[in-house]
Amino acid sequence: MKLRFIITFASVLGILYAQGYSGGAGAFLQYGVGPRALGLGNAFVGVSDDASAIYWNPAGLATLKKSELMVSYGTLFEGRRQSYLAYNRPMSILSFGLGWLNYSVSGISGRDEFGQPTGDITDSENAFLLALTSRHGLVIEGLNIYPGATLKILYQSLAGYSATGSGWDFSLTAKYNINKFPIKDFSLAGVMRNVATSMKWNTLSEHVDEIPKSYRLGAKISLAFLPVTLATDYEHIPTYGLSYLYTGAEINVFKILSLRGGYNRGEITGGTSIDMSLAKQRFQIHYGYSTDPIAANGIHKFGISYLGPAPERKPIKFTPPPPETTLIAVEETLKVTEKETLLVGVPTKPPITLEPIYFDLNKWKIKPEYEEILKKNANILLEHENLKVLITGHTSDEGSTEYNTRLGLKRAWTVKDYLVSLGVDESRIFIRSRGFAEPADLKNPQRNRRVEFEVSE
Repeated sequence: MKLRFIITFASVLGILYAQGYSGGAGAFLQYGVGPRALGLGNAFVGVSDDASAIYWNPAGLATLKKSELMVSYGTLFEGRRQSYLAYNRPMSILSFGLGWLNYSVSGISGRDEFGQPTGDITDSENAFLLALTSRHGLVIEGLNIYPGATLKILYQSLAGYSATGSGWDFSLTAKYNINKFPIKDFSLAGVMRNVATSMKWNTLSEHVDEIPKSYRLGAKISLAFLPVTLATDYEHIPTYGLSYLYTGAEINVFKILSLRGGYNRGEITGGTSIDMSLAKQRFQIHYGYSTDPIAANGIHKFGISYLGPAPERKPIKFTPPPPETTLIAVEETLKVTEKETLLVGVPTKPPITLEPIYFDLNKWKIKPEYEEILKKNANILLEHENLKVLITGHTSDEGSTEYNTRLGLKRAWTVKDYLVSLGVDESRIFIRSRGFAEPADLKNPQRNRRVEFEVSE
């Protein structure tokens, strides 16, 4: 019986992984999920902007502003099927995601060690995923860095046997909003998969399969002059000495239709998505396709996503200054009758304003002493969701006009990224640079090296 199991198991692996996806134990974890990713040639580590980030790159959940429920299903070849169910939810500080990945095939003819049929068998491989990341990344001069991790609980059943196990994926994503022709923003991400990952079988020998680690680096560029995204991934699997390159591109048409194309290990891929609203609820329908060296009809994946509302933000704690008061001077001889009221210390109600912050010469890094002011400003914006803010960067007159304009823009970008990391929606924030065109004090250059805020409804 044990020998029969080994032969059957080896036969199944030969069928399941004939495409060369590294093979061996846990190979279904390498295959990729989601029709969007398939359409992009599986170049999705740097993109990771939907609920499939739970699988691809958990750090990608940090920048998602809305919760999402995603369901996808793929038909492969020789009766293989892939199902993926995922939910992510952004919160005030953290974002988490839950996912289930299933890879199955049925109707496989089992044979014993003598080649005699033993009946049809079914293989089902499952990964239950829990992902977590911080929404408040590390901000370094306009560069936002987010860490992420995914815990994987594994279960496989095959020919009356089963295996269980666990493992980890760890990732980092760095995002930089350039907003300068021709690039809008740039993301770079790295993922280390299958860390300390193994599966133990319930056979007499209690065989343990070690899942090989893999390393993946992904980059994404969004263009400033067209609604186009370019993506590429590089993957290395040291155990097998294998390396792969993935590329893809996506274009958005009128914000309702997306078209994709890519190249995945020698195969051509493509896909599309439709963004729609139904009863004031937002849905997305996805389709992905890839040619396949074995399946004449190729690989097809379908999916649907429901996008929920953005999370409510909790006010950011800061230490407010004492309230301003208006004191009314009264002569000692003044007598107050019952019909008269003496108001002393009545707080004034000033218009909503945000405090400026200041920078060192030729620098755009936020100084620690101004972080409290930015937290206060962010809190005001979170409490007044109808407000928009224009951030203007200023400089002193030491540099050329072109240099000062660039420096002012860098300061504005840095402050914008900091406010976004505190939870302010970036669609409410606008930036510009005035360089040295509007000095605050001609006698004190330090007061000119600043960022100012202008709020409006």
